Amino acid sequence: MAFVKITDRHVVRPARPSPRRALFLSAIDLMCLTMPHNRRLLFYKAPVDSGPKHSEIVQRLKEALSETMAHFWPLAGRIRPSSAFDAEVHGDDVGAGDGRIWLECNDAGAELLEASVEGISFEELEATEFREAQPLFMNLVPWIDPSEYTTAPPLHVQISRFDCGSLALGIAHSHVICDGASLWHFLTSWAEIARREKLSLKPVNERTLLRLENPSAEKAFLIAENVQEGNQSGTGEKMELEVLRFSKEMVSKIKERAGGKCSSYEAVCAHLWKHVTLLRRHPSDQKVSFIHAVNTRTRARPPLPAGYFGNAAMWVVTVATAGELMKEDISVTANRIHATLESCDYRAWNGFLHWLEVHGTDDVFARCMMNGVRLRSSSSARFNVFGVDFGWGPPMAVRCPCMELAGKVTFFPSPAGFGSMELTMALPASAMRLLVSQLHMNS
Repeated sequence: MAFVKITDRHVVRPARPSPRRALFLSAIDLMCLTMPHNRRLLFYKAPVDSGPKHSEIVQRLKEALSETMAHFWPLAGRIRPSSAFDAEVHGDDVGAGDGRIWLECNDAGAELLEASVEGISFEELEATEFREAQPLFMNLVPWIDPSEYTTAPPLHVQISRFDCGSLALGIAHSHVICDGASLWHFLTSWAEIARREKLSLKPVNERTLLRLENPSAEKAFLIAENVQEGNQSGTGEKMELEVLRFSKEMVSKIKERAGGKCSSYEAVCAHLWKHVTLLRRHPSDQKVSFIHAVNTRTRARPPLPAGYFGNAAMWVVTVATAGELMKEDISVTANRIHATLESCDYRAWNGFLHWLEVHGTDDVFARCMMNGVRLRSSSSARFNVFGVDFGWGPPMAVRCPCMELAGKVTFFPSPAGFGSMELTMALPASAMRLLVSQLHMNS
């Protein structure tokens, strides 16, 4: 039986002192306060025989992480309520005692774990194309209770060694600190520093770019409909996680059928949504939804800097009935999704910020989720996940370490190259088997 043994623990701090201050957290950041740490898992083949020893690899990763955090210093801080700050040290703004959560930039550091993997070889995982193996994958990435956000580091790293010298790199980070775009910005920067290169894009850590001086109920609105919630899983059947692979040729065929101006993302979402809805056998009048996380960095006015480090995503929802999806052409479904994403203009983004400040961040996810039986996307096939090359080659695979909720779809680029993508999602086992066969038969 495979198991993971923790062999060492380290606290890694920034290579240089960070600005000691309280960092404002935007309403978008605070919206993620109750979310568990975002977890990602990268697999690396052992360097060639002439490559560095494992101890040298770990040391290089530690030193590069320390240097990288000197640029991305929010990851070395701690999340605190305003009552924990001293007004004389941090300013009257924080000492107001209004209960708002801030980030204390104190260089407390990130946690780095070393571990060994026993009972399974890297070659065995490679032979399965890194299909989920539990409880192994769960144990390759640190798990942090979200209720411990005031004491837990925002960043945890685990380097797990296989007998052959290959590695699994597990990342867990607080979603309050950054979204997916910022996470991969950080990871590619860490890799650049490990390769002794200059940063290709420096982070912008200042969050006041999303601070509203006068939040207004008149400007506040949320792109979400409140409709009857359906049975999400459909059965009591065991859930199965699968990696769905879409080659460049498959994506091109789906886009051609979807037609119009739709993107690869919109076409594949429409294709997947129609198939999943059919397999779940919902009543024709059942509301179904697809929830999208939209990167708004270029939609803000003025646009946020390319290196903005934080959260800058909003959720929007495409809603239809099961009957509509089963009857309509894929082009109609793709246009539904396209129209939803096009609605995410500056007015929608600004209204979302005002809504969060006026109404609070506690129930925004619940409101978005109350859109019938749903699919929900996360991550992006555009993230530069294979740019995380520390000097011995890019990752062979990038995975979610555990089975997500039914209907959550995680997008990654594929190692097959530009235009292809991999989707990770969970469904009841019988539905998943049918989905895999139908997706490829109809692509």
